[in-house]
This record gives sequence, structure tokens and C-alpha cells, in this order.
Amino acid sequence: MSKFDNEPDKRYREIIENIEDGYFEVDLHGNFTYVNDYICRYLGFSKKQLIGKSYTSMLNKKTYKEVYEIFNLVYKNNLPKGTFESKVIRNDGQERTFEGTFYLRYDTSGKKVGFYGFTRDITEQKESVQKLKKSEEKYREAYNRAELYKDLFYHDINNILSNIKLSIDISEKYLNEPGKEREIKDLYELIKGQFERGTKLITNVRKLSNLENLEKSLKSVKAIKVLEEAIKFIQNSRSSKDINIRIITSEKKIITRANEFLIDVFDNILINAVNYNENPKKEVLIKISRQTKVNIGYIKFEFIDNGIGISDKRKEVIFQEGFSKEKGSKGMGFGLTLVKKIIESYKGEIWIEDRVKGDYSHGSNFVFLIPEAT
Repeated sequence: MSKFDNEPDKRYREIIENIEDGYFEVDLHGNFTYVNDYICRYLGFSKKQLIGKSYTSMLNKKTYKEVYEIFNLVYKNNLPKGTFESKVIRNDGQERTFEGTFYLRYDTSGKKVGFYGFTRDITEQKESVQKLKKSEEKYREAYNRAELYKDLFYHDINNILSNIKLSIDISEKYLNEPGKEREIKDLYELIKGQFERGTKLITNVRKLSNLENLEKSLKSVKAIKVLEEAIKFIQNSRSSKDINIRIITSEKKIITRANEFLIDVFDNILINAVNYNENPKKEVLIKISRQTKVNIGYIKFEFIDNGIGISDKRKEVIFQEGFSKEKGSKGMGFGLTLVKKIIESYKGEIWIEDRVKGDYSHGSNFVFLIPEAT
């Protein structure tokens, strides 16, 4: 029996039929006893099809229980009203989002006989909110990245320029002093090295930006060949006499799923191993092996150095973007952020271990996995 059957003024029914919201009445079993044209129009059913049909049969399985419990709560506790939001399956199979408010319905004797309420389709509204939210998140991330790049670039380029200025000032002093040719040559090499660092910094910022905005296509890369190029660069740019880099592997053919950024991974880890090493003889042992993880084949790289090491606390944050702003002026700091992002773009992972387990002061082991090309 409809709420309006005993009301003398049938104009109320006409109003209900023409409002821009859905109106429904259900019995205590959840079966429709009355619906207005809005309900039929937005669900794609005729009134004849809906009357006697349970509203629960059209609910998304994920939200069915939530809506049922809300109706049950209102019924058991005689609450003045209840509200719901649910995914509803239309007659054509399309899923839409509805929200609504409902009330207990009584007969003339005051007995509970069901519910009545109002509902509306909010699918487009929800989608617009989600798009707006994603857009806000996107631009917030872009802004944060821009701020990060600015801070990192300012911090590191300022150190580079300070070192160059100091070298120039000292050189000018030595130019007027005989017998200082050796010192002037050393300062020249320092200036040259700072110039190379500045160039590398600019390249790193550009590449990191590309990684976050462009999807690079992956390909089969001969990892050993790329690694040998990186080692050659390190040895040529520094005194090769005090750097000993060795590769140990039983694998004859190492093909990774990577791209042109793989050399940046090797470059930055080797630079880190050399820069943070106070020993007269700097050693880096590179172990390469295969490893299977969750049915995926990886190439495992271990860069084991005899440097100053990394404490457990620093291990947790060293790859984070903000870390390089806090670690002091020594070294670039930015390279490891780049390394992590490149490896993650390969669907790989990276972590740090102690060279001597339990004592970080003996050096570090940078371990990373890169999927093997199949």
C-alpha cells in the first residue's frame, strides 16, 4: 500500500512524480511498493518491472551489506532517518552511484510497514570530484617536485661555485709566488672536477624530470658492457692508481630489461663509493648473479666498497628526495635519488647492507635487482 493511498489530496502524488529526485517506498523485505518516474528513468526499468522487486537485487555487491545494515539500524532503533550511498546496477548493466535519505513508514495503527525516501544519481558529480582531486594531486606533486629541484640545485650548485671561487682566489695568490706550479696545477684539476660535477648535476635534474613525466620504453641491455663504460669513466676522471674496481660473476651473458639510464645507475653508485671513502686505496667489488623472486628472474648487482659506511638510520632515508638537502655539503647527494627512481622504473628494487654485517664503519654494499630480459 502506498503512502498516498489514504490521502485525500492526490496532488501530492503528482508533485512526487515530477520532482527531480527519485522517490521510493519499500516494504520490510526491501521490495518496492512504489517508485516515481525519476527512479524508472535512471534505473532503466518500468514501474511494472520495479514494483515487487527487491532493491537489494540491484546493489553492487561491495555496498549491499553497508546499505542493508543502515536500513536495519534505522528499523531496530526507531531512528528518525538514515542516509546511504551505493553503487546501483541499471537494467542495461551499467553501474551508477546513488545517494539517498530514507525514513520509517508506518500504517494508521502506528505499526512499522517499511521505508520511504528520496535518492538521486550522483555518478557524474562523483567522477568530477575524483577528476578534480586527481588534478589537484597532480599539480601539487608537480609543485613539490619543482620546489625540490630548486632547493637541490641551489644547494649543490652553490657548493660547486664556492669551491671554484676558493680555488681561483688561492690560484691568484700562488701566481705571484715562485715554486707553486704544483699547487696551481692541483687547483686547476679541482676547478675542472667542479665543472664536471656541475654538468652532471644539470644532467641529473633533467633526467629525473624526464623519468617522472615520460614513460621510457624498455629494451634488452648488455649490462656488463654498460658497467665497463661506467668504470672506465670513473678511472679516467680520477687517479686510477688509488681506485681498484673489480667485477666478479660466473654469468657469461647478462642481459637486463632496462634503457639508456642504466649507465647513470652505475655512475652514481661508483661515484658515491669513491667520494665517501677516506682510505688511501679505494676498493669496489662488484658481484653479479641471478635471482628469482615471485617467479620473476632478476639480475642481482652488489657494489661492495671499503668506504666510511652508512648507519642504519641513514640507510632508511638515504634514497628519499629530501635527504640530500640535510646531509651536508660533502658530495652531490642527488645521485642516489636518481638511482632509486631509475631502478623503480625498471620494476626493480634497491637497498643497502653493511660490508661487514653489524658494523657499518667497514663500508657499504649497495644491492639492487633489475629484471632480466627474457
